[in-house]
Amino acid sequence: MIILLQVNKMLHRPKIITKRYRSTWLNTGKYSFHCLHPSIRTSIMGIIPYLCVIGFVYLLTRLFSIFPYLDHILTVTLGEEVDKLEKKPFIIHASIGHGHCRAAEILQRELKLQTTINPQVLDLVLHAPYWKSIKQNYYRLLQHAPFLWGGMYKSTDVITIWTLLLKNVLKACMIQNSWLTEIEKAPLIISTHPIVTAMLAEWKKARHIQLPLYHVHTDFGFHQVAEHSEVNGYFLSNLATPPAHTSCYYQFGIPVEPKRQTLLPIDYNKKKYSIHLNKKVIMIAGGGEGLAPFEKIIHECKWFPPSIFLCMTGLKHHKQRIYTQYGHEIHVIPFTSAFSDYVQLADVLITKAGGLTLAHALTTNTPVVLFQPIPGQETENAYLLEEKEAVCFVQCINQLSKSVNKLLRDPVFRDERIRNAHHISRPDATRNIIQQIVCDHGLFSVPLASKSIAEY
Repeated sequence: MIILLQVNKMLHRPKIITKRYRSTWLNTGKYSFHCLHPSIRTSIMGIIPYLCVIGFVYLLTRLFSIFPYLDHILTVTLGEEVDKLEKKPFIIHASIGHGHCRAAEILQRELKLQTTINPQVLDLVLHAPYWKSIKQNYYRLLQHAPFLWGGMYKSTDVITIWTLLLKNVLKACMIQNSWLTEIEKAPLIISTHPIVTAMLAEWKKARHIQLPLYHVHTDFGFHQVAEHSEVNGYFLSNLATPPAHTSCYYQFGIPVEPKRQTLLPIDYNKKKYSIHLNKKVIMIAGGGEGLAPFEKIIHECKWFPPSIFLCMTGLKHHKQRIYTQYGHEIHVIPFTSAFSDYVQLADVLITKAGGLTLAHALTTNTPVVLFQPIPGQETENAYLLEEKEAVCFVQCINQLSKSVNKLLRDPVFRDERIRNAHHISRPDATRNIIQQIVCDHGLFSVPLASKSIAEY
């Protein structure tokens, strides 16, 4: 009980959770509580810290229960794969959020191009069956109680009893997993997930291993759980607050897909994908898991002149189809490698605040509206970009159509947002990250005239 009271006190401390974040936990779409009676709101806010604690402890307990099984699975599967490799770099991530996976793939291609060495990309979710369950429960939490995730994210972003407990758990996890001895053969490791970075750092410290470890952050902010003395370098957004206890950080930006030398005109891409030239195109991106409220957004924009809505459903098993609703032409598009082309042909992009999607969108001429980002890392992304006036950020559905309409009808406002976005975008981030790692590591000889994937 004393611990719970102390945690409740910490979670309500202004220095740990700012007023801005406290006010947004419960004001996300259909989970908004602002219309409830004040006494009810007070009761709910009092329960939230305890729910966060219970959920956090539950996840840690379940992780402890599967360490032996995880060790066996990873020792067999990874041992077989690593035996086939001879001193190839590892890019390790956990596909809890599609951005971490895409960042790993982008870095893999760039590293192969600059060094002719093909690094091994390792997804812990694919090799550890229980991580699949963690991933599923994570998305259920985001769908049904996103404010709980926001609380957990903020409470572990400062030095508290929970961050210390988390790091001790990660240390115990790494010590018990013998499969990591196989990775010692690698010349370096790159991690694109904060938890994975923390796990590998604790493993290095416990085993006294001198193996270069680099962390590439895929959000515009920085979460301190990835900060560790065993990390050799951090690659962050130019908007992030760097780690306090190290100078080995580089604010090159978030790794993005290769950018063409010149952006193609909107009409060119519209013709390429058989999109009507005289209609406005509004693109709705739901992230890798398609979490955007597509129907709600289209209904709110039903009063617009006949337009075309592109619903990017991500990895969900939706068939590509076209239908008409409210006089609008609706295109349902599942996961596609042509995502970049669709962003460029759109007149407005409506999306959550996923780091990789935003980093790419900022390099185009398409203005962005952020709608109901997930509390936590996405909310932090949204506020950082809103402060720079590079995007429009709305929380309520009745404000969404007004922001979209203003971007479509007000060219001055639209150009201002695009100009600010270009100012903070970093289209060459991928090339700069890999070149810095190659320079630091010193084992690969890269000709000065080598062409980066970002230049094709």
